[in-house]
Amino acid sequence: MDDVLLATVFPEHLIQSRIELCRILIEALRTALYQAPSPNGNALPNRITIYVDKMCRIFFFKGRMKYYSIAIPFQVSNPLEFRFNEVVVDSVLFSNILSILNESEFDGPTLGLGDIDALILFQEDVDSKVLNDIIYKLMTYDMGYVRYDDDEKGFEEAKKAGHSKRHPRHHLDTHLSTESTFKKGLNGSLSPEKFIEILDNKVDRWTLIKP
Repeated sequence: MDDVLLATVFPEHLIQSRIELCRILIEALRTALYQAPSPNGNALPNRITIYVDKMCRIFFFKGRMKYYSIAIPFQVSNPLEFRFNEVVVDSVLFSNILSILNESEFDGPTLGLGDIDALILFQEDVDSKVLNDIIYKLMTYDMGYVRYDDDEKGFEEAKKAGHSKRHPRHHLDTHLSTESTFKKGLNGSLSPEKFIEILDNKVDRWTLIKP
């Protein structure tokens, strides 16, 4: 990832909005279409990995401190191509999707299907039904959000308060909102490869053990 995409994927604030996560997803997939894969990509500290097997996910890595992953709501093939049903989702369609998601209406407290229809009508050179179906999919599909943090600062603050086990330094979060998330502590740091392994149902499963 270049610096611009890195700042988008890993903002200073905690991501707690589906809309923001959808914007990140679409921007990353659009970038992947015209950015050739790096032959030594797994050695890069800041990178995007698209993993397609029994799961279909995109992984975002920032050094060895922060990673997260969400499901991709499109069919993915090699050479890299994205499809929604029988429609190829190319860079133009991704740009139209992003244009809609960036509208201020999506940041408001309420958004009806009629509002989305109105936004779609302003897009040119695109099948409005396809675009509508994709937007609806993005608004409703199970994103499967999982995040890993090496949060030394949070751990030290909890430790000073006498609650170090309530905020493990190395942990997983699996929900966006504060109301629903909870931390799953790890005994130590997690490599990018192990993070992918945790989500890969083709390998032996990890087991949670109370310390």
